[in-house]
Amino acid sequence: MPIHLTALEFSRWVAGYFSWQALFLFTAFYFLAAVYIYGVAVPSGLFVPGMLMGGGLGRFVGELIYALAGESSRVDPGLYALVGAASVLGGVTRMTMSLVVICLEISNDIDLIIPVMLAVGVAKQVGDQFNHSMCKPRSGSNPELASLPPLPLANRAFDPSRGQTTSTSACPVCRCSKPQRSCPRTP
Repeated sequence: MPIHLTALEFSRWVAGYFSWQALFLFTAFYFLAAVYIYGVAVPSGLFVPGMLMGGGLGRFVGELIYALAGESSRVDPGLYALVGAASVLGGVTRMTMSLVVICLEISNDIDLIIPVMLAVGVAKQVGDQFNHSMCKPRSGSNPELASLPPLPLANRAFDPSRGQTTSTSACPVCRCSKPQRSCPRTP
């Protein structure tokens, strides 16, 4: 069974498995690839790329500290990878408690709650100082869009058996399942 490198990125107590040069190249390449793909406007997410970039950056810092401190140190680059992934995701998505729970479920170690919570909290505050969250638009950010009427087909669905579009909302007068214009009780 092959060993997946992304699983090893977050594994603990395997210091020295990756060289810090390889981790730097991985993080830089993945960052540039994620920026390019996000700019191309194809359907792609930010959660997994953020986790891998943060994990790579954290593992890079952990391996660098491990190389400088020596092999007799108790430096755990896997812990740095987890905290790096949590901090990058906290800065990008501005999730707090759910992200801490996700990261603690990944590690299966409740003792890591303090460093993960600190990393996510600091990353969220730093991110909020630079711009608003891209996952939650600000209210009143575009008044031109707020004044537009709703889409005409927003409450309609395509019925393949009849080959036409039908309303999905109930009649407001009698609450039957027919559209309002074809309901016999509508005046």
